[in-house]
Amino acid sequence: MNTIFSDLSIFLIQHWPLAAAFVVALFIWIGFEFRLSFSGIPQLSVSTATILMNRSDAFVVDVRDFSSYEKGHITQAINIPIVDLNKGNGKLDAHKERPILLVCATGTQALAAANTLKKQGFQALSILKGGMNAWLQENLPIVKGLKVK
Repeated sequence: MNTIFSDLSIFLIQHWPLAAAFVVALFIWIGFEFRLSFSGIPQLSVSTATILMNRSDAFVVDVRDFSSYEKGHITQAINIPIVDLNKGNGKLDAHKERPILLVCATGTQALAAANTLKKQGFQALSILKGGMNAWLQENLPIVKGLKVK
């Protein structure tokens, strides 16, 4: 047992930049998970999100930039980039009472978007856990190009 700790301490001393980077990355990850857990905004799995969209007529808002949205998005999703949410948006104001599912690339930007919308009075907010990456991993359909009204 002492040999393992001795070898580990030698490794950490010899490769301190690598060890420091690992510790920093670990704390960033733990901090992000803490923020998600205590935000009060539910993170939905892909299957739960599809149920919400089908049964509760959830309004899907893709907060990625326009070019990412155009490359592929969930059917019926509207694109409001996260930078535009602070301005207040007529597209969303009409849907304050509906459940809103926020989608980004990985689920990280959606939390910031949810906090912004919560301050604007939106109540029924949820986040697609894993974002579009999770959606694509499940091989669910996407639409490419602009949404046709």
